[in-house]
Amino acid sequence: MTTNDVATNLAVLQRTLTVQVPLGTFPETYQAVPVHAYNAPPRNSVPSGDLPCFINIPMASGWRQLGSDEAASAYDDTTWDLKLLVAHSMDDTPEEIGALCFPFFDPVVDLLVAHTNLAGVRGVIRTYYLGNGGIQNIAQAGEKYIGIVFRLQTSEWRVIPYASDE
Repeated sequence: MTTNDVATNLAVLQRTLTVQVPLGTFPETYQAVPVHAYNAPPRNSVPSGDLPCFINIPMASGWRQLGSDEAASAYDDTTWDLKLLVAHSMDDTPEEIGALCFPFFDPVVDLLVAHTNLAGVRGVIRTYYLGNGGIQNIAQAGEKYIGIVFRLQTSEWRVIPYASDE
């Protein structure tokens, strides 16, 4: 398994998400909005037609060794920031920003909690939803967006071969 494999599978999973967004009409009507996701962070700004979209960034990683013999095994735990860009940053009021972002919280959490093993990624034993950072301004490729950063941890099992001293 590589970091790229995890990022790609996260993007595939995230692309299955469609969120019902209120149109602000009376009586209340909704529009189904598909969520886009990038396999790797884009180098340029995200086109408006791709919003909302996920950009997945691997963050801190740590090892938990499980043995001390010649071929010990370990868990490689990696924390991921799953940046959901909802709209370009504007001079909206907090209420307007909330209205843009609120519909995404529950569907995203439901999706992440329901897929705890990232099926298809060899070696990933479990994923853990760690929470979110709330609604925030997110910088990406020199542009500012309104969005939500969700945090996920992947635990991967690895065999660590030791070099011989001979």
